Amino acid sequence: MDEYNVLELPRQSTVFDDPLTQLLREGARKLLQQAVEVELQSVLGRYRDEREHSKVWGSCEKAV
Repeated sequence: MDEYNVLELPRQSTVFDDPLTQLLREGARKLLQQAVEVELQSVLGRYRDEREHSKVWGSCEKAV
């Protein structure tokens, strides 16, 4: 069987200039930005907590 029935589809333009698509993209960018900021704050908070915890335990060990 040397015959293939694969069809090549025409490429679609990836540029959409309609207002709805622009609005959706802007909303998606904002949501993504908010999610990244929340995640970053969470990571920084855990890092800060770990540093404070190690400082407390480090000073307790020195006092003993």
